[in-house]
Amino acid sequence: MANASKMDKAIWDEFHNNWEGLIFESEKVLAEISGKDLKEIVSKPTIKSDLIGEDRYGNVKIRVNQNFFRQVILTIYSYQCAICSLNIPDLLIAGHIVPWSANNKERLNPQNGICFCALHDKAFDKGLIGIDSDFKVIMSQELEKVKNNSFFFPYFGNYEHKCINLPDKFLPRTDFLQFHLKEIFRS
Repeated sequence: MANASKMDKAIWDEFHNNWEGLIFESEKVLAEISGKDLKEIVSKPTIKSDLIGEDRYGNVKIRVNQNFFRQVILTIYSYQCAICSLNIPDLLIAGHIVPWSANNKERLNPQNGICFCALHDKAFDKGLIGIDSDFKVIMSQELEKVKNNSFFFPYFGNYEHKCINLPDKFLPRTDFLQFHLKEIFRS
């Protein structure tokens, strides 16, 4: 940390092994700067009734610090899908390799995230595609069954066995990719 101030070093010492603490503190500062309550920074979904079309509000579980995780992942992937390079931020998702629900400790770890477009994120989450330890895209047997359909090549086949676009730092951890292949991927 050449040319770093004493304050920079103090912050580094406090947070370099405490990602969750850093993320929580940054969300608090963002709320204070914007003059909002911390709850306003994290969006609450509205529960809608199918019968009469009115809005109802209730208690919901909120993923605190998810916005920070998204910003980190999109930034390190240069706001591009790791598979197809789509670069429209509204269509990009900070996908978890090991799902949020599967490992509390790694939820906010940038090495557990990959920037995907909405299509490739859903395909990855559902196990239709995977990424091997060489960072190459692989197709599930279910996806292979539709190989002759016109949509397959432009959206999936074009990327099969190709290396994903990798960030300069926080590469996806291979043990996380192996977990995904073993537990989620439909081989």
